[in-house]
Amino acid sequence: MAQRFQHRSCECLIGAAVCALSLTAWGRADVLTSFTIAWGSRPNELGLRWEVEQERVGPFTFAVSPQGEIYVADTVQSAIKRWHADGTFGGVVCEGKQPHAMAFDSQSRLLLLKGRQVEIATAGGQTIAEIALPESLDVVEGYGQDVFEENGCVCVNTPDEIVACFS
Repeated sequence: MAQRFQHRSCECLIGAAVCALSLTAWGRADVLTSFTIAWGSRPNELGLRWEVEQERVGPFTFAVSPQGEIYVADTVQSAIKRWHADGTFGGVVCEGKQPHAMAFDSQSRLLLLKGRQVEIATAGGQTIAEIALPESLDVVEGYGQDVFEENGCVCVNTPDEIVACFS
């Protein structure tokens, strides 16, 4: 049995018995691409921690760049990794980051949501700016939250699907 997650123009299939993450993305010209990323500890693999009587921990979120590259937040290895649309490994973009949601804005900047903060970074992972979310905004890390751009503003939704935007 597999779990299927939707993320805008990208679909992620995580197989319960198969130790691989399959990503299917539609690039700029709506050309279908599909490839498999293995579990493991090497840079071109995604970390998976699965211990007895403990919830599995693995990649938490991913985003597709305007160029059709797939960025995956490897939670176990605390790194954001990039794959090109043809499935070749594009490298570790940055280390020490574990966002709960991420997306690209219209300027090809990476938006990273972690707790009560949104980090705006270059596609190479360098921090450009940070937005502290107000205490009044009800957020629960990783539960029904997303970060996105709308009309030039950085937006976050709450678990109750209330959208708050910041310029």
